[in-house]
Amino acid sequence: MANMRAVQSLNTYAWLALDNIWAIFVIGVLVVFYWRGTWELLDYNLYPDDGAKSTWICVAIGNGGLFFAAMLQETFNKHMTSKNATSKWILWFFFNHLFSYVMGFFSVCHWRGIWHGLNHYTGKTDESYIYSLIVVLPNCVTRPGAVYYCLWW
Repeated sequence: MANMRAVQSLNTYAWLALDNIWAIFVIGVLVVFYWRGTWELLDYNLYPDDGAKSTWICVAIGNGGLFFAAMLQETFNKHMTSKNATSKWILWFFFNHLFSYVMGFFSVCHWRGIWHGLNHYTGKTDESYIYSLIVVLPNCVTRPGAVYYCLWW
């Protein structure tokens, strides 16, 4: 009996190791490729000569898209897990992947908008980097938003 538990434990650790290797060296790399490609396409195609316009359009697309998706998530989930969903597995598979790509695009737009906004409005200076760290650092040691709540009251 103890031998069987040892074999099961070894199998569990082997699958866990393979899963982590797959996630780190395949999925992680593919995510970086997706982010880099999307970011670069936006750099070259979304008002490359007008930093402010490019920034605000990205912020609007990213935040608007993420908000819209969050509002519709329960509706999507209800339709995809309904009683008839088992017969629609191809539709579910397609929609699930499409949703992931679209959410990835919205996330890249959000990050790019904030990043380019910081660069555009505060510049690429040591003071700007230090200020960004000072603003964010307190939230690393407490729950997000707690520091700002205390500062305003």
